[in-house]
Amino acid sequence: MNKSTIAAKMLTLLASGGTIERAIAELPMFRTQIESALDWMRKSGRCSDAEISERALRLRELIRRKDAAMKRLDVELAATMRAEECAVFESFGLRCPSGVWHSVLRADVDEQTRELSALFYDTKAA
Repeated sequence: MNKSTIAAKMLTLLASGGTIERAIAELPMFRTQIESALDWMRKSGRCSDAEISERALRLRELIRRKDAAMKRLDVELAATMRAEECAVFESFGLRCPSGVWHSVLRADVDEQTRELSALFYDTKAA
């Protein structure tokens, strides 16, 4: 697992309302990896911590708007929102993953923290 995979998971966690502080508090054994992923995001995205948070909030809003558009069967707007969603990931040099919609709107922060922990354990074992 590389830093970009962890960074994408972190961005999704933040877009869901999670925080770095909570992730570190709940996963203290992975503090170094979390901080390393944030450093990677700052460098790749050429941004500050505040800008990472702003982009995560933007991602959450885009996903909510896409979901609302799909419920109204406004495929054109949904496609536009998906393109903007991908642009947020790409602003960090990340590929736009699938399944972000479910993670942000349906999975709670605890579930995503467990997934992040599993990702760290998988990375450690590899």
